[in-house]
Amino acid sequence: MNVHIVRNSDLGCETFDNIISYLNYVKDINKPNPIKFIGHAVDPTKDVDIITDRTEMENHIKRINTDGTPYDRNDFKRYFDVCESIRTRYKISSSEIVILLTNQFNTSNYFGYCDDDIKNVFIQCSDWTNIFTEKFNYELAICYETYSWILRHLLFNHRETMRKFVNNNIPKGCVMDNCTNKKDFLLKIRTADVSENLLTRMLENNFSSYPYLYFILQQFERIRLGVLTRERSEIFSTYVSINFDHNNGINCFTIDEYEGVDLKFDLAERVIYRLILKYPEGIQFENLQDKSKHDEILKLFQEEESTERTEPTILKSMANTFGFLFNENENKLHYYIDKSEDENVKKINSTIEKGIKKAKDSFRQKVSRLNERISRMIPSKLVNEYSINYNKNNRRFYITIDRNYIVNSR
Repeated sequence: MNVHIVRNSDLGCETFDNIISYLNYVKDINKPNPIKFIGHAVDPTKDVDIITDRTEMENHIKRINTDGTPYDRNDFKRYFDVCESIRTRYKISSSEIVILLTNQFNTSNYFGYCDDDIKNVFIQCSDWTNIFTEKFNYELAICYETYSWILRHLLFNHRETMRKFVNNNIPKGCVMDNCTNKKDFLLKIRTADVSENLLTRMLENNFSSYPYLYFILQQFERIRLGVLTRERSEIFSTYVSINFDHNNGINCFTIDEYEGVDLKFDLAERVIYRLILKYPEGIQFENLQDKSKHDEILKLFQEEESTERTEPTILKSMANTFGFLFNENENKLHYYIDKSEDENVKKINSTIEKGIKKAKDSFRQKVSRLNERISRMIPSKLVNEYSINYNKNNRRFYITIDRNYIVNSR
């Protein structure tokens, strides 16, 4: 079963990628998920996260807020029109559900809503900070809402039929609770329950949809545990394990205690983290350009990329991040050779020395981005132990976390 998730232009790529990654997480590669999530973008060239110019940002917000007709209770059609345009663009079957993720507010203050046939859906991705203090949790909440709408899509063929099962009274923690007060959503996601009426509806459903229904219930439980574990870890400062893992055959770093959530480190960031972990005393960036470190770093790149080949992209990344010299014509990296009288080697050494500062700036940027991702996941009192730190006195990058909390499942 395919489910199409669409990023509206007001939603940043990073948040969207985190959500898609979590939805598509496969714990056992030999047991593929029955539901596949396919990501699309209304405008793939736009990423609100990287708009830095104030005027451009103001114009972007103005375009978003004035797009379509004015907000009113019945004006969800503009969201569904976007869904339909994506259907046309990618030739999506009318039987498949399309879900638009948007930061736009709606005057009905709904988390999301559907069209008549529950084929087109929107989910509001803003305003969750009023419910959750941690960004990690409200990304999980969006995943929960996504699964909720797929469940409704499978169980009901029309919105009016679905509305008969909505609980408008005191919330019970069921997926069909209306949650007029948005803070009531906390009960819903912490219990991840379904009412007896809804269970009966599931049993009455076509047998062919059972694998999808069962999978959705499993994901509700996975999200519930992820939210509760994250909250308790924050309260009690509980250590978690970083696992060198796979997600759909792609190498990644995950946190098992949070139900396999991906830290979303890119290739170079994973290499940096693994390299520094190997040296409890820390590493000096300026001493990484010799042959022994070249061989060690290249091996880590190959392991993280699951290849034994020296692809040009890997060599370029090594050069840009660690300060080696890449010869594009030869598809070869040059490393620093100390105390050589060879003029050609001296020239290479000089070029490497001149490029150290630029490469170190790139290295620091990746460390900063990596640490930001860690800070989103790890309990605040423990973040410093998991992060890459820098000692100005000895100019070493280091990680203090007990290596027993680092697991390699590959």
